[in-house]
Amino acid sequence: MYYGTWRVNGQLAVSRAIGDANYKPYVTAQPEIALVELDGDEDFIVVACDGLWDFVTEDEVAFAIYSQIAKDSGEYLNEI
Repeated sequence: MYYGTWRVNGQLAVSRAIGDANYKPYVTAQPEIALVELDGDEDFIVVACDGLWDFVTEDEVAFAIYSQIAKDSGEYLNEI
């Protein structure tokens, strides 16, 4: 059954297949690395596994982060 998770040979989620000798031709523990230059206009960076994006959209994540920042800012101001 497919729930939106990428599977190796239709069986294992990729993160679980790392280190499994039977899946070595298809999976590697070598990380994929990308360099992204930041220009200072960024509000935040989300570091998450690909499983997050199976359940939420980029907009939902941004809304949740901005909501938490607003909530925390309000709590901080109330403490002063």
